[in-house]
Amino acid sequence: MAPVNWEDRWSTEAQLKQLPSLHGIVSKFSTMAGMIGMHGGLPPADSFPFSSFNAGISAAGHGPADTELQIVEPQLVSAAQQYNMNAEGYAPLVSWAYNMVASLHQPATLLPQPNPNTSTAPTTPSSSSSCSSEAEPIGMQVVMTQGSSAALDCLFRMLLNPGDPVLLEEYTYAHVVEADLLPMRCELLPVPMDSHGLLPAALDAMLTQRSVAGLALPRLLYCIPTGQNPTGAVMGPERMRQVYELARKWDLIILEDDAYFWLQYPQGPEAVPGLNLRPGFLSIDVDGRVIRLDTLSKLLGPGFRLGWVAGPPALAAKFALYTAGTSIGANMLSQVMIHQLLTKWGRQGFEGFVTQLQRRYAQQAAVAEAAAAQHLAGLAEWQAAEAGMFMWLRMTAPGADSSKLIEASSAEGVMIVPGNLISVPHLQAAARSRQQQQQRKAASSTVGCSDLQQAQDQQADGLAPSPYFRISFVSVGPEAIKEGIKRLGRAVAAISSSSSVVPAQLDVELRAAADKENVHAKAVAVQEREKEQESCSAATVAAESLAAAAPLAVADVSIGSAASAAQQFVAAAAAASAAAAAAASSYGKGGVSMVAGVRVWR
Repeated sequence: MAPVNWEDRWSTEAQLKQLPSLHGIVSKFSTMAGMIGMHGGLPPADSFPFSSFNAGISAAGHGPADTELQIVEPQLVSAAQQYNMNAEGYAPLVSWAYNMVASLHQPATLLPQPNPNTSTAPTTPSSSSSCSSEAEPIGMQVVMTQGSSAALDCLFRMLLNPGDPVLLEEYTYAHVVEADLLPMRCELLPVPMDSHGLLPAALDAMLTQRSVAGLALPRLLYCIPTGQNPTGAVMGPERMRQVYELARKWDLIILEDDAYFWLQYPQGPEAVPGLNLRPGFLSIDVDGRVIRLDTLSKLLGPGFRLGWVAGPPALAAKFALYTAGTSIGANMLSQVMIHQLLTKWGRQGFEGFVTQLQRRYAQQAAVAEAAAAQHLAGLAEWQAAEAGMFMWLRMTAPGADSSKLIEASSAEGVMIVPGNLISVPHLQAAARSRQQQQQRKAASSTVGCSDLQQAQDQQADGLAPSPYFRISFVSVGPEAIKEGIKRLGRAVAAISSSSSVVPAQLDVELRAAADKENVHAKAVAVQEREKEQESCSAATVAAESLAAAAPLAVADVSIGSAASAAQQFVAAAAAASAAAAAAASSYGKGGVSMVAGVRVWR
């Protein structure tokens, strides 16, 4: 298979993106010896307010001699306060990041690739010199970013046009959904998950059914492969290989957001890996179809706003245009200071820092699991964390709705994140509900929207309440973790004992509420509901079929059980494809997910 042609991948906006003319002139001539630079608006170095920087270093991960960082060299002090005229970032830090990515992931794009034009016929002395069996490596470049959020915004705008379909894990980092993809009106296609991340069989089934139905196929898969937010799932090498092969089959770009990569501890606190970490998709990317996003936010501190994008040279060059055009690059003071810190530490000191953080988080994960066993046994289920910052739990009571935990847990003095706030189908439904509320307000004299109306909107989308919720075990100390989970146990027990509202009862209450509205508002509501029911009736049939095939309670979290659940999903998806396709088409670019309401995860 030939390497990805990135010129065919750009959005309409990205095709028009160019390096600002003045930026190009300034960066080209700013370092030329003997040049009198009268062309740029760069402040002179002697006008800056700081003549040096001095920072204390915490004792974590390094010896007592390394307690202070001083930056006194005039060139460094000036660079820290000047514009970043290199679109890729501060060159010494770019080099450090490149070497780290190359060392830890050993990207396949840095290796010679099989030449697709090479004949399989035996070579002769006359032909061997003119036709090599290997092509030049695809290559890799690194561009510094202002953390992950700004980079994700740029990458989505580079690769997606408004309304495009995009694949992502069913539970995911809500920021990208609410701040990036929904405002772009993208059609979100959530892929079911298990304890090892997204399910390859389900991914393949979704794409097959879209292809058969004649729907637009997505060209981008966004995923969080390590310590996934919110589930904590870690995608193992075999699962990663399966997903990559599907990306090749369906010609997908993989956007690998690996914010928790450094925070791996699969063997617990007594045997943390340091820098001996499970590599990412870059390690198997032979086509140049992987974009890797790293950040120092979860490692050194989010206030530095530093990370990097690693990928094929064409991708990196286009991304650099975006950084130059939006922010003129990552913060120079952060880049200079962090590079000086990393230089002072060296690789051994850096690994020491990583190791102590892994051990700390592994210990706190163990504390959280022990507290859950004491206070949540019989009320919830969970799996041991192997990476990241989060513990993912499922309430076991029939019809459990984690959205009720916000009020119940806050009353007990502890806060969690309910599953509906980080579930892609629920986030889509909430966005549609808000839009419908605005339309109702514009069409009637009714002010606001009742909770019952919001429940009606969710019911129309065929979504069951989410029984899942996320807790973080890194933001507070061990004693606070124990007390917090103790309080959480009381909250979960309280809502687990309460009865849920059945659909028939909900309909009765909705009618009663509607009767209190004025005649005009009631007529508008009836018309809207009839239209919704007609549009999503096929989606409801599909969701019910899929839910029957992949029930909430999966008996085992092993690969074998996940594969069994995936096989059931594939069979149900084939039976429900026509209904799901019709529903997605009727809803248009807002998208009804083909897997809405399905919960394979356990």
